[in-house]
Amino acid sequence: MSGERKELGRLGLRIAAAGDIHSPKYLDLFEEALSRMGKADLFLLAGDLVYKNDHTQLAPLLETLRRFHGGEVLACFGNEEYLQERKKYLELGAPRWVEDQAVVLEVKGLRVGVVGSQGSLSRPTYWQSTHLPGIGRIYEERVKLLDRLLKELDAEVRVVLTHYAPTFATVKGERPESWPEIGNRKLEEVIARRQPDLWVHAHAHRASVLEATLGRTVVANASLPARKSIYVTELPRRSGLDAFLPQGVR
Repeated sequence: MSGERKELGRLGLRIAAAGDIHSPKYLDLFEEALSRMGKADLFLLAGDLVYKNDHTQLAPLLETLRRFHGGEVLACFGNEEYLQERKKYLELGAPRWVEDQAVVLEVKGLRVGVVGSQGSLSRPTYWQSTHLPGIGRIYEERVKLLDRLLKELDAEVRVVLTHYAPTFATVKGERPESWPEIGNRKLEEVIARRQPDLWVHAHAHRASVLEATLGRTVVANASLPARKSIYVTELPRRSGLDAFLPQGVR
């Protein structure tokens, strides 16, 4: 990283995120939470943006977001954006969907890599098992895919955006018997191997533990019904000696 880029990195990259907005169901809460958010450099939408696959409700959500955020917006799909109808969402042109792929953005002089996916479940729901043939295999393959995408991601700040949780640590508060249908703990192994800076998810509406640190990776549950606010963090995080030294002597 050049000296100039290091200095820009010290200024901090503010990343904001929310999921489970289920527009129009939580649109008023979304607007109120955005009014308290402050400035963000990048906004991540963690799936379940509309209620029951009503893609016409995506435009009001984006209009609301744009009143408070003029920067880059990336999104992943949730289960409420039905798998078999995602072409409709892609045809809308916005937001920028990141689905089972990685993108690299230049933000504030930093190369910011974002891996996006709906994510994986340890156990498909009954509805998924009866309506989506082969969904269990898809979830297994996504674990491998996310691992590969992170391994190949060349960026100074690395973020993962999924709808489903990569750990059960940030779904506590939900019924324990439902945890395998909210996330997949196999992704904890991916986190241990690849150590992204941040992993954002949603889907756990009733969670009471909204953040966990696995190694150097912060996992954040950005579910709007659970958090009642926009998740905001600053990257790169300062740690060790960096956290105590004045900027001029680093």
